[in-house]
Amino acid sequence: MLKLHYHPLSPNSRKALIALYEKGLDFEPINTNLFDPAVREAYRTHTNPLCKIPFLEHDDHVVPESSIIIEYLDGKFEGDSQLVPDGVDASRQARFYDRLGDLYLIERSSALFFEGMKPAEAQDPGLVARTLDAARVALGLFNKELTGRTFLLEERFTMADIAPAVGAMGLSHQGIDLADYPNVAAWIGRVASRPSVQRVHAEVGAALAAMASQSAVSED
Repeated sequence: MLKLHYHPLSPNSRKALIALYEKGLDFEPINTNLFDPAVREAYRTHTNPLCKIPFLEHDDHVVPESSIIIEYLDGKFEGDSQLVPDGVDASRQARFYDRLGDLYLIERSSALFFEGMKPAEAQDPGLVARTLDAARVALGLFNKELTGRTFLLEERFTMADIAPAVGAMGLSHQGIDLADYPNVAAWIGRVASRPSVQRVHAEVGAALAAMASQSAVSED
């Protein structure tokens, strides 16, 4: 039985969820809110001492880290799609795009998200400006790579697309206008139309609505 410890607002969790949905695999989702001190301590003590999500359990195997989870799922289960292409060169390129997405889009989107959670007076405008500038450079690189392409690799949706798309979508809510990167914007439209991504977006919307509701109750 597959079990995924995750949170829908975690970009790396969304990577793992997209992979599971793309492959059509049954799994037990374990929503893990690490902002809750009690949940965090229990998770650290009983599940993952590194206290990071996502974290996959499969029978006697434990698999941390979103990219490794995607590779594990693709190698272990045939499923509905192949996310890591065959061949040394194609698989290397998929991992390269995944790494670029993690380091230059997801990390920067996350940095902007957490900075935005601070009170206005505690935010660092210089940090925000530098992060946005760096994100724009990365999006320019992806815009060039996507010239004449449907997806980043082999004209089909693969691991190469997951992390960059999650990061780019996050940045679109953090002060980046994807219209400035037309190839990226068109590609995001194609990615966003996939049932796996739509399902994840619905979970994100539900999580945000729940947070807003809890905030409203606490302010009453």
